[in-house]
Amino acid sequence: MTATKRVLALIAGLGLSAGLALFGGTGTAQAAAPTHVTASKAAPHGGAAPNTRRINCGSNPSQFLRIFNNTGTLCFADAGSLNVSIEGVVSLSSGNNAGQVNYDRAGESPQKLAFNKNENHAFNPPVRITQIIIK
Repeated sequence: MTATKRVLALIAGLGLSAGLALFGGTGTAQAAAPTHVTASKAAPHGGAAPNTRRINCGSNPSQFLRIFNNTGTLCFADAGSLNVSIEGVVSLSSGNNAGQVNYDRAGESPQKLAFNKNENHAFNPPVRITQIIIK
């Protein structure tokens, strides 16, 4: 097995292969604005290990948490938390998820937005999401 194949197998084994979507080829609009997604080390609210992850929006994106920034759509699924840096966010659609996003906006203190299933929220002016928590 080549070194490249070993690295890709390791990434897939860690459940981070969805992060490769940052480099194209998922069939959804790709975010050109700075977007960084990393798994949180701590479980939210003392629960199980974090499993929230970025996924391909696929053919039925309404079931996922969708975050819309000025260049595309990012989808997330599964309960847990995820530290991110998604800039230029103009709205989100919760889909079949409840939870919270932490965000900031230039010149303002960090803020939190709690959401229930099947809700839509707009941000004007756009914000930078720093953490996603799905319950």
